[in-house]
Amino acid sequence: MSKSYKTHNAIRKLMAIFISAALLTGIVPQASASIRDGATIQVIAEQAMTYPTTTRTNVPHPRYYPLPKGTKDTVVGNRISYTRRGETFHYYNLASGVRINADDIEAIAPATLENEIGGMRISREGNFTYVTLRMSEQVSYKVVNQAGSAERKISFTFANTIAESGSRSYDTGMFERFSWHEDTLTLYIRESNAFWGYEAYYEGRNLVFKFRHNPGSIEHARIAIDAGHGGRDRGAPGRNPEFHEAEINRLIAQELAKELTNRGATVTVIKGENRDGHWRRERAETWNADLLISIHCNSAQNRNATGTEVYFFHGFNGNTASRIARETSRSLESNNRGAKVSYYNITLSSQMRSVLIETGFMSNQEEYRKLIQRRYQQAIAKGIADAVERSF
Repeated sequence: MSKSYKTHNAIRKLMAIFISAALLTGIVPQASASIRDGATIQVIAEQAMTYPTTTRTNVPHPRYYPLPKGTKDTVVGNRISYTRRGETFHYYNLASGVRINADDIEAIAPATLENEIGGMRISREGNFTYVTLRMSEQVSYKVVNQAGSAERKISFTFANTIAESGSRSYDTGMFERFSWHEDTLTLYIRESNAFWGYEAYYEGRNLVFKFRHNPGSIEHARIAIDAGHGGRDRGAPGRNPEFHEAEINRLIAQELAKELTNRGATVTVIKGENRDGHWRRERAETWNADLLISIHCNSAQNRNATGTEVYFFHGFNGNTASRIARETSRSLESNNRGAKVSYYNITLSSQMRSVLIETGFMSNQEEYRKLIQRRYQQAIAKGIADAVERSF
C-alpha cells in the first residue's frame, strides 16, 4: 500500500467522523426521507424530465416531455432506485402515468387534485404562439406529439380534469384548429414543418404552452453551434496528437459559423470547454435558439467504417436531421449513414430543434486525413449550411 493511499484513507476516516458529528449537531442536512405512497407532490425543478413507468433506468424516452415547476400530482408506490456506474438515481411513479426524478419533486400538504379548465386563450407574439389555460389546479398531464406525422397534431391529456368538449377552427399560422374531448386538448398543426418546439410553464394557476414557429428563412433563424468536447475532454484521439476530435470539432464549428452568418443567420458558438451536454443545451435555450447543432467526429472498432450520421431525440427533429445527413454526405461525396434516434444530453430539448452530427470517422485512416484538412472542414460546413437553409 502506498504512502499516498494511506494518507487518503486517513483523510476519509477523519471526514467520516466529521460528517457523523455534523449530522448529530445539524450542521449537515441528512438525506431527505422517501415520499410515501399516495402523497401529494409538487414539481420544484424548472423543467422536470419524465420517463415511462414501465422502465427503471435513467435513459429518457423520446415520447416523454418535461413537466413545469408547480405541477402537482400523487405518488404511486414506493421510491424506485437505479444504480449505474456506481451512481444511484431515485424516482417515483406518478398517478398521471409518468416516472419522475426524486430530486425534482417535494411532498406538499395532502390535497384532492380536482381540476376544471375555465377557459383557453390563443395568441401569437413574434415567432411564438401562446396557448394559455385557466386551471383551477396545477395538475399533471401527458403529451403525445405527432408534429412530424401525417396527422400533424399535439395532444395534452390532463389528470383529474374536467373540460368542455368541442372543437373550433383557429389559424395562428401554426394551428388550424383545436378540439377538446373530455380531459384531452388536441391542437392540429397547419403545415408539416411549422412546429419547431415548445415549452410549458405556470403563471399562477394559468398553464402556458409556448410554441416555437418555423423561422421561415435562414435570415430570421437563430442558430447555436456546439463544438463537441473541449478543454480536458479531447474526445476521440487521432494519429496526429495536435488534431484530436475536440480540435477538429472546433475548426468545423468555426467554419460553420462563418458559412451560416454569411447566409444571413444569427449565430452563436457555445463556449462549452469542460462543460457537459446539459449545460450546453441550457445555454442554447437561454439564448433562444431555433436550432442547436452539435459538431462531433465518430470512432469505431471497425476501421473501415466511414461516413456521416446525424442523431436526434424528439420526433419533430427528424426531418432536419435527415436533411443534414443527406446534404453533408453529398457535399463530401461520402457515405450517408442517415438520421438516427438516440439519447444525448445535448439533443434532449423540447424547446427548439437540436441535432448532433458525426461528421466522419477518426478511426478510419483515410477519412481522418480528410477531417484535418481545412478544405474538407469547409465542405462539411457548406453541406450542413445547405441543409439548414432548405429546412425552413
